[in-house]
Amino acid sequence: MFNIIFFGQDQEHYDLPSTLLGKSEVINVLNCKEAEELYTLYKSNEIHHILMEVRQNAEQRKHLVQSLQALRIIDSPIILFNVANLLEYHDLYDCGVLQILPKSLPKELLNSIIRTHLKYTNIKLQYSLSKAISSNDDISQNEMQFTKSFFALIQENLFNSQLNVNLLADSLGFSRRQLLRKCYQIFGKTAFEVLDDTRLRLIHDMVQQHNISIRTIAENVGYNSPYYLEKKYAEFLEQLDQDDSH
Repeated sequence: MFNIIFFGQDQEHYDLPSTLLGKSEVINVLNCKEAEELYTLYKSNEIHHILMEVRQNAEQRKHLVQSLQALRIIDSPIILFNVANLLEYHDLYDCGVLQILPKSLPKELLNSIIRTHLKYTNIKLQYSLSKAISSNDDISQNEMQFTKSFFALIQENLFNSQLNVNLLADSLGFSRRQLLRKCYQIFGKTAFEVLDDTRLRLIHDMVQQHNISIRTIAENVGYNSPYYLEKKYAEFLEQLDQDDSH
C-alpha cells in the first residue's frame, strides 16, 4: 500500500484527512512506483489546498523541492514534468523546479519544459507592461487595447519562426508602416525593437534562473540562427549593464 509521510505521520494516499488541510504538510517521495502514484495524489483537491499554503512559506517551499528531488529516480521524466506543471499552477515556479530535473531529458520533453516556462514568464511580462501602460495618463483606451492585443499576439506566436512585423501588422489590421508608427508612439521603440526586447527579456529570465543554453532556447522562441540570438542577447546584456550603471 502506498503511503506518504507528513512529518513522520503515515497516511493512506486515498484517505487524506481533512485535518491536514490547514497545516501545509510536505510530501516525501519514497520510490519510483510511489512517484507515479504521487502525481495522482497531487491532482486531488487536498493537495491543491496544501500547495496554496506552501506558496506563502519559503521554508516549506525549500522542503518541497528537496522532496521532489527524489523524483529524479522515476522511469518516466514526463511524470516529473507533470508535477512541475502543477507547481507552476500554484505559482511555485520560483522554488527551483527546473533545477531539480534530470540533466539528460529527451529533447521533446526539454523543449516542452522551456516552452512552458517561457509562456509563464511571458504572461508575467505582458501583465507588467500592461500595468505600466495603464498607469500612463497620456495613453488612450484605444492605445491600451492595441497594447494588449499586440502583446497577446507575440505571446501566441512566440514559438513561430515566421513571427515578424509583417505578421503582427496583418493580424492587427495595420500596414507595416502604421504599426511601426504606432509602436514608436506608444513605446518609444519600433515594432522590431519591441518584439526583440520581449523575447530577450524572457530569454534572460530563463538563463538567469535555470542556466539553460542560449542555443537550446533559440530553437523554441522563433530564432532560426542560434548565432544571431547569441549576438542579440550579448547586446541586450550590454544594454542592461548600461541601464544599471545610470
